[in-house]
Amino acid sequence: MIVESIPAPYTSKSDHRNGVLGKRNRHWFRGFDGYNCDADWNASQNIGQWLGFSCPLDLQKAVSVMDADGLEDGVNESPLN
Repeated sequence: MIVESIPAPYTSKSDHRNGVLGKRNRHWFRGFDGYNCDADWNASQNIGQWLGFSCPLDLQKAVSVMDADGLEDGVNESPLN
């Protein structure tokens, strides 16, 4: 049997549909657009999607960028979605 280690940080706080951080409140996850689901189920979807990634993600850097306020022109001159 093959066992693969998956990094646990943010698996239940990241939206499985688009990877954007949302809010976890006990057993519930709420996406930025109001999407609501069970937080553990959301985490399981993220873990399932992890397989096949060819490079590691630097989640701490992504979080600091997403938390920045006042980005009128986006990040590195790319428009905000």
